[in-house]
Amino acid sequence: MDEVSKLDWLGCNTQHVLSVAPGADMDPEAARTARESLDLAFHMSNILDTGLDRHTLSVLIALCDLGLNPEALAAVVKELRREPSPSPPMPTTPPSAP
Repeated sequence: MDEVSKLDWLGCNTQHVLSVAPGADMDPEAARTARESLDLAFHMSNILDTGLDRHTLSVLIALCDLGLNPEALAAVVKELRREPSPSPPMPTTPPSAP
């Protein structure tokens, strides 16, 4: 199951989530506060050794702000980490002539 399918499974409006631009229609003070909050959450994430990068953390926070269940999101993150990464396609070589 890919990431968008898992968001659909969580009942998330993926078109809305994927189209929301961070900081859109935000006054400078609100943007500064949001940035500081993300910095603090990222610092805590690093202390807890979650392995989440800043972008992923900001997406997860935005999804929580939209009303998704944080425990369900955590389960999706764990599942995505369990799934093997798709391996690159093997190069094919034409059969050699004898």
